[in-house]
Amino acid sequence: MTNTSTVSAGADALNDRFKALLAVGGNGAVETDLPDGTPRRGVLVGPIKTWWGRIDSPEYAAYDAWRELVRAELIHNGCLVYSPHRAWSGGWHESAQRVNDMAIIESDFIVAITPPDVDAVGTDAEIATAEANGVAVIYAPPGGLEEIEKLLAAVRTVPAR
Repeated sequence: MTNTSTVSAGADALNDRFKALLAVGGNGAVETDLPDGTPRRGVLVGPIKTWWGRIDSPEYAAYDAWRELVRAELIHNGCLVYSPHRAWSGGWHESAQRVNDMAIIESDFIVAITPPDVDAVGTDAEIATAEANGVAVIYAPPGGLEEIEKLLAAVRTVPAR
């Protein structure tokens, strides 16, 4: 049985951390000092199509909150982050995937944020693209502060190319 007060406290801590990161910019944007040298370039990969038609579900809300926290943490820690879910707006066509693939190929690492038991065929293809091009793959499915710290520790081991 899950202790709901512990889960709630963990979610509150994540939410507070995310709000603090956003407050740095004062306008909802995440800002950081200019990096010393070349920043590590990362791409967030995770399911997008699987949420179509379920965008108002609690599962999507939790996933989206995690994705935005991961993005904010990476930026706050000096990374340059490409977010495919923000790259294109409008009607999707698979020919646009080439842009995301190029971002993956040019990155130092990708962060796979697919929740357990969620179908992510496109994400699997993006992971394969990263592996075929020598790009580090870091798995960070939704979790809590401990998972954020593990993610940041893993990113620190990836050299900027």
